[in-house]
Amino acid sequence: MTHRYPIDPSLRHIALPMPFFPELAPAANVFLKTAFDLTPRLPGVLHRVISGPPFDIHVFEPEAGTDRSLLYFHGGAFFYKAAPYHRQLAQLYAREARCRVYMPDYRSGAYPLPFLDAMTAWKRVLADGSLPAGFAGDSAGAALAIMLANVVKPAFLMLVYPVTDPFMQSDSMKQFTDTPLWNARNNRILWNAFLKGQNPSEFDPLHHPVPVCTYVEIAEFDCLRDEGRDYARKVAALGAPVTINATRGTFHGYDMAVHSPAAQKNLRKRVSFLNRAFEEESSK
Repeated sequence: MTHRYPIDPSLRHIALPMPFFPELAPAANVFLKTAFDLTPRLPGVLHRVISGPPFDIHVFEPEAGTDRSLLYFHGGAFFYKAAPYHRQLAQLYAREARCRVYMPDYRSGAYPLPFLDAMTAWKRVLADGSLPAGFAGDSAGAALAIMLANVVKPAFLMLVYPVTDPFMQSDSMKQFTDTPLWNARNNRILWNAFLKGQNPSEFDPLHHPVPVCTYVEIAEFDCLRDEGRDYARKVAALGAPVTINATRGTFHGYDMAVHSPAAQKNLRKRVSFLNRAFEEESSK
């Protein structure tokens, strides 16, 4: 396939148009759940489930044990369940950062349901005997991580191509209307479906930055690129240490190709950040 954008060669096989229809999410989620459950276990990582109601929480941890823990919210535009690659990422973080990763299977839908589930997940993780040092999330999951961090302040945040701005006024939002997997048109549908006419300023992570050690990863050809960078700058202006990883030749959701050289390069950077953040927290 010929691409308008200079996509990294290792990602071109997944650089496809992906329309977003929230009304079709329930049917898609049946497939996603089956695919998620069939995702192979990563060697060296254990898996268990904290069963609901109201939702399950998947727990991935290194076989050798650990006293580190991370609360990770998967992406999916607030309406889709976790995909197989989210499970692969959670397992990788568990093994390479030697931490227990709690991954809530939060309920999809309009605000406030996903956020209320994020709060419930936090309480249930505490009941499991862990106090997560950090929150992580990708895309809409990163928005949930920021929202939760405004209520329960963690030691650090790891945000991958985060959704932060319902007003959608950035240059990249105006520029990238036809990028692979996600684009500005999809993003407008997301916010309209998520907010359902409610005041956007009440659900605006960009203008509620959390002053903690933060990693922000942005994709070069992503409508969300500039708002992710803007969020990082706001955190830095508050005096907190910030790492910005501006990936090249990438697009939103590029790490779906988990084993590609492009994804592997940036996964190593995420793991490096997690290890540093855990070490700094334990030294306090």
